[in-house]
Amino acid sequence: TILVLSDRGVCAEKAPLPALLALSAIHHHLIRVGKRSQCSLIVETGEAREVHHFALLVGYGAAAINPYQGMLAGKDGNTQADEETDVVHKYTQNYIKAVGKGLLKVFSKMGISTLQSYCSAQIFEIIGLDQDFTARYFPGTASRIGGAGLMEIATESLMRHRIAYAEQIDSNRDLERGSEYSWRREGELHLMNPEVIALLQHAVRSGNRDEYKRFASLVNDQNERLPAWIVQIQGTEPAGSA
Repeated sequence: TILVLSDRGVCAEKAPLPALLALSAIHHHLIRVGKRSQCSLIVETGEAREVHHFALLVGYGAAAINPYQGMLAGKDGNTQADEETDVVHKYTQNYIKAVGKGLLKVFSKMGISTLQSYCSAQIFEIIGLDQDFTARYFPGTASRIGGAGLMEIATESLMRHRIAYAEQIDSNRDLERGSEYSWRREGELHLMNPEVIALLQHAVRSGNRDEYKRFASLVNDQNERLPAWIVQIQGTEPAGSA
C-alpha cells in the first residue's frame, strides 16, 4: 500500500498542515497499530526546499518526496518556457542532483551509507518544541529545552497562509522574501547587519577607539534587542524587563 500525503489542495479557504508534522503523526500512528510495515509513505509538499527539509522528511519515514514548488521554480524563472523545454528539464535534473548530493553528505556525516538505513531513523534532537507536543507527534526524539506547542505552530501556519492569500496592497511588491538567511530591512535581527559591518570597517580603517566601542556594544548587547520568545528560550531577560 502507498499512502500519499499532499498539500496541493491548499487554497484561500484551506491552510496546509506542516508536512513534517503530518508525516510523523501518521508514521507513528501506523507503528502503534502494527501496520507501518504494510505501506510506504510518499510526501508531496511545497515546503521541502533545502537539503535539511528532505533529510527530516526521510528521517521521519518518507520513502519518496515530491517537492513540486521547487520543480515549478525552474518554469517560473523562464517565462517563455513550458514543462517540455530543455531549460526546465535541465533545471529539474540539477535540482534533484543537488538535493541528492546534499543528502549523501548528511548521511556520511552520521556514518550512514544508504538511504534505507536513514529512513525512519529519527537521528535528530528537537530545539524549540514543547516536550508534551514532541512526545505525542515525534515520540522517541529528544527535546530538552521545550518551546512551542500545537497552538503556536497552528498560529504560525495560519499567519503564513493569511499573508500568502491576502490582497496585495502594493501591486509592485511581491511576497516577502523572508529574512532567515539574509538581512532584510523589515526582517528579523541579524548579528551581521549593515550598521555593525559599517562600524567595524570604520573602526579598522581609522583606528578610532570610540568607533570600535560602538561596534563592540552593538555585538555584545544583542540580547537587549532580541524578540521576547527567543530571550525566554535562552533563559535570559532583556535589560529593563521585570
